[in-house]
Amino acid sequence: MGRARENLTQSPGQKGLRILLALDLGAVSDLQLLMGALQAGNPHHLEIAGIAREGTVVYTDATEKGADVVLLSPTIPGYSPEIVQRLLHYEERPILTVALVPGAGDWAVTMEKVGAVGHLTTPLSPESVPRLAALLPPAVRDAYAHRTSDSYVPRLSREVAQIVDRGGWRRQTVAFWSPSGGVGKTTLSVNTAAALGVIANKPTLLIDADMNKGDVHLLLDLSRVEKNIYALAKQQSTFGKMTAVDMKSFLTPYGRSNLSVLPGIPQTWMASDESMTGGQGANFVKALLDLTERAYDFVVFDLGQSYNHPVHLTVLQHADLIFLVVNSTVTSLYAGHQALGALEQAGLLEGDRLRVVVNKYHPRHGILRREVQDALGGLPTFAEIAVAENQEVTVALNDGEPLIVSDGKTQVAQDILALSATLYPPLAEIRKLQGEKQTGFLGRLFGG
Repeated sequence: MGRARENLTQSPGQKGLRILLALDLGAVSDLQLLMGALQAGNPHHLEIAGIAREGTVVYTDATEKGADVVLLSPTIPGYSPEIVQRLLHYEERPILTVALVPGAGDWAVTMEKVGAVGHLTTPLSPESVPRLAALLPPAVRDAYAHRTSDSYVPRLSREVAQIVDRGGWRRQTVAFWSPSGGVGKTTLSVNTAAALGVIANKPTLLIDADMNKGDVHLLLDLSRVEKNIYALAKQQSTFGKMTAVDMKSFLTPYGRSNLSVLPGIPQTWMASDESMTGGQGANFVKALLDLTERAYDFVVFDLGQSYNHPVHLTVLQHADLIFLVVNSTVTSLYAGHQALGALEQAGLLEGDRLRVVVNKYHPRHGILRREVQDALGGLPTFAEIAVAENQEVTVALNDGEPLIVSDGKTQVAQDILALSATLYPPLAEIRKLQGEKQTGFLGRLFGG
């Protein structure tokens, strides 16, 4: 159990709950009622942590004054639904929001959709405080239980995601590829797909198209299933067509999320089957791309090393973006340098499709960042993923859970989140939900 969970083993209760009052300037009578009912020693075991009159200071006041609950009016100047989610996902503990809403309108429904645990109708009456006192204990217990559970992920609610989604992104098919083995492209593809499909809640498909071996299922703790990329290719080859219904019947959903997975080949010999090679293999991938790009916001491919295999080559030819993954090692950079020449001859370097990702980078490896760029023909490094100093990537792999979900506060996870945010910028809001300073690659991108 990590430090955050150790701090959450017991929820507040015995000593009472501290409440921040965030009311608009016109709510004088409501403020007076609350101040009178919540004096020291009141029988409701509630105490006032402070008063906020401006939405932009609610989060800071609540966290600095030790509030457990915020009574929040949506009519307060500077109110944003994001406040509710930021409080709920505060790193040290969940801070709950109870909405103070006028009787007219749908504010109660709107605020509860973005995370408020309940509401009181204004103007308040003497009965409002006992209602609040009855509402809070079970809500607090539930929030703490969820925070300490394995299912907790600081994700954007669908409603807040719509609010922070200001455009500037497009549906894309991306491929993680490297001419070297062991550089971490499967780790990056799985975690990027999890960032998009689990945390950002966008319809995302992860395709294990590694014709050397299929390992995606291991990182996601999925049992080997009969319905995989080989079985789908075999069916398409047999019947000469593939429909959207056919394709989706071969996918495995990942938990309760918007991420689906097409598992890879169970046996290496399948990569040389006629359904995966030659013109048939290329046609299969084209048909797969046509169906998936219409059904998902993001399609993420994990590719094997060879760019000559028809499956790999066809994806590289048609993907919107290719993430070329290298390490800060001589062998990885040499292989990358050699591959660039072949990719250029194949016409795969046209436009701004190739992005260099330096994974597991550390200055102690003895290779300067400038030398990485020089080795790759002057291509700038698009993203740099820190080395896992505490073996967190290996731990996540053995646990069968993406690092970005299981231990999202590590520098490695934050760097992957930042890489994913280049595809879907609202992912940057996740750091705001966690209430942390943006560091590393994410900070450089978003000014933390």
